[in-house]
Amino acid sequence: MQNATLPDAIIEKHKVQAEYDWMVRNFTVQGEVPELHHENSYASRLYSYMGQKKQVEWLLIHFWSHNYPSGTKLTLNPAFRT
Repeated sequence: MQNATLPDAIIEKHKVQAEYDWMVRNFTVQGEVPELHHENSYASRLYSYMGQKKQVEWLLIHFWSHNYPSGTKLTLNPAFRT
């Protein structure tokens, strides 16, 4: 993505503020999400998947240690999901 700017003009024009705020919290705040039957937020799962693996850290380590040409290869190839 090149020349990304925030706030995004299209999102600003069409967003529903309450839904936007909820999404921002889900992706940035680690904790439970009451609206999802108290499941962990996406932020929680990114940093501690089932309390076993820090996905962001794992991705960075594996991405850089295997010299992948792109993140797509890592994401789409099941052999790399250990």
